[in-house]
Amino acid sequence: MGWERNGVRDARKRWTTGRGREAVLLGSSTSVDWLRPGHVERLLRLRGGSVVDAHINGCHQGCTFAEVRRLLRDKRHYRRAFYGTNQFQICEFEHSKRVLQQQMMIPTEDVPDLFALYLHADQPLGYMARFVGMRLSGVYGDTLFLQGQWSEAVLGEARKGRQHIWFSQKAPPAAPWPWCDYEPGHIAYKVAVSRALYRDLRRLADRVVVMLLPDENLSRKDPDIEAAWSRHRALHRRLVAEVPGVLLVDLSQPGGARQPGHFKDGFHVNAEGARLQQALLEKELREAGVLPR
Repeated sequence: MGWERNGVRDARKRWTTGRGREAVLLGSSTSVDWLRPGHVERLLRLRGGSVVDAHINGCHQGCTFAEVRRLLRDKRHYRRAFYGTNQFQICEFEHSKRVLQQQMMIPTEDVPDLFALYLHADQPLGYMARFVGMRLSGVYGDTLFLQGQWSEAVLGEARKGRQHIWFSQKAPPAAPWPWCDYEPGHIAYKVAVSRALYRDLRRLADRVVVMLLPDENLSRKDPDIEAAWSRHRALHRRLVAEVPGVLLVDLSQPGGARQPGHFKDGFHVNAEGARLQQALLEKELREAGVLPR
């Protein structure tokens, strides 16, 4: 019980007890599984304990926005901030835990700013109602996660093809990993949140690195996916250009993890993918003059 809440609590514990002030790592598990504090410390030639791991599993843009607002309220400041985002995250993919993460971290005085961002969503009142419900109930926020856990316990794991035996002898084809089609109505909310987030990240750190993270869909020869990725890169170039001091690093380009053999699932890299990601990031940071000589 309280699984999703525990993820937020663990992150808050790491940033409140850690003494590091040189750099902070933000985003979801796909950002930090391969970019550990120790690796960043070696890249930047920092002493141990200088980098704070503030990632949260499943943390999309709204979650990181709320987290950064909390860090700013706590008077935190860093020389560098690293934030990674996946392509599919720019679509809404509404889920109860997204709002739970936000309501747990957003300072009360910043709730109006968060609700103003909700106005860009497909169903703004749904986000607001869920936020209020979570503030009033200590149970409400974890219901979808628990439903999923109980469903797998009873029926089997959907992605491993075991749930179908309850209603069909033949397993359905495996569903492709999610990606964002970049329809304007599907991205409006996350675009607004990203714009606000990048401005706040610049307040949090002297230098900000925004990383476009790859996924397994890059290997698919699908013109719709390729077009969506082109729009994804162009959008973030525009957003980053609005905020001086923010560097965009495209880790989805050739040379990084792009093939199915580089991933544990559709988005989390394996050891080989991590090696490629680390090498590409170091190359890009060195060319941008971020790394010490």
